[in-house]
Amino acid sequence: MAIPRTRLPRRAAQEYFRNIRRLIEEDRQRVWKAWQDEIRPRIHGHRRIMRGPAINAAGTETGGFRANDDMDDINRILNRLRDMAMTSNFNEASLQFIARSFVNTINIRTRLNFHQQVMRVVGFDPTISEPWLSSFLETAVQENVSWIKSIGTEYHDKIKSIVTQGVRRGKSINDMASAVAEAGNVSIRRGRFIARDQLGSIHGDLVKARQTKLGLNRFRWRTSQDERVRDSHEDLDGQIFTWKDGARNERGERIWPGTDYACRCVAEPLEEELLGIAD
Repeated sequence: MAIPRTRLPRRAAQEYFRNIRRLIEEDRQRVWKAWQDEIRPRIHGHRRIMRGPAINAAGTETGGFRANDDMDDINRILNRLRDMAMTSNFNEASLQFIARSFVNTINIRTRLNFHQQVMRVVGFDPTISEPWLSSFLETAVQENVSWIKSIGTEYHDKIKSIVTQGVRRGKSINDMASAVAEAGNVSIRRGRFIARDQLGSIHGDLVKARQTKLGLNRFRWRTSQDERVRDSHEDLDGQIFTWKDGARNERGERIWPGTDYACRCVAEPLEEELLGIAD
């Protein structure tokens, strides 16, 4: 009877991305409202002053100071938006919950899958005792907390750059508005990439750890077998590799399933390897 396939728990990544996207959307809506209600009017005011006379009727220079006041206000607004994002959307407790749920779901699904594969061949459960697992999972959680947090910090860095450089270089309000909107889209694409990449990476590392700690030395490479599989990985499909050496990608780098960027490939155990541990 055939060994059950190694399956990538894609729903975990889908749920992970939904949670990340929710944080991004709430934050970008707040930024867009501030752009419309607070930042854009101050940019208009700043430009009117810069175009007007620099000396008032009493002979006192005023324009430069008032223009600086507008820019100081804009910077305070941008800093306030960043602080709000880090304390509400991207706060530590929320990120810990999202990342921990994601990592734990991958672990549960991966362990069940491996349990089914081994039980089919040798009839015992190798996942009852895994003293290494707690440290592995905690490391993965903290890495993903950092990944999610980086989305927020990079987004607000970009917004500040768009506004301050746009004002300094005289860019049109419409161009700046488009750039502000696109910055949110970039964050969403980054969140989607992180979810896909981390799914393959964590799953691949868990599979490798479980197989090698059980004494398995080789695996069969399997792609996701769809149109998004890159050519260099398609060439690896069905081939057998050792866990020690892995395979090579198109850049000549040593890789294992899930370690290449956004890789959705998996490692299937070999029946003869499983039979070997039962002897």
